[in-house]
Amino acid sequence: METMVLERARGCMIGQLAGDALGSLVEFESTESIRRKYPGGLRELADGGTFNTIAGQPTDDSEMALMLARTLVERKTYDAEATL
Repeated sequence: METMVLERARGCMIGQLAGDALGSLVEFESTESIRRKYPGGLRELADGGTFNTIAGQPTDDSEMALMLARTLVERKTYDAEATL
């Protein structure tokens, strides 16, 4: 059971990191703007976006998620003070 939970947690982190890197290309843009730029949907990592990230580069959102994950592993519980 513990192995399954760990695998699911890893999958969540990988999905978060990939989604963050992909989404950074359109962060803070309107739905209409995104649809015009990517009529078939955003499917490939590329340099650019609001903060001019390089393809695959995580943003601060991923850094915060990693910090939370590290804290959960270390403390075995959520500790709001440790994640500030």
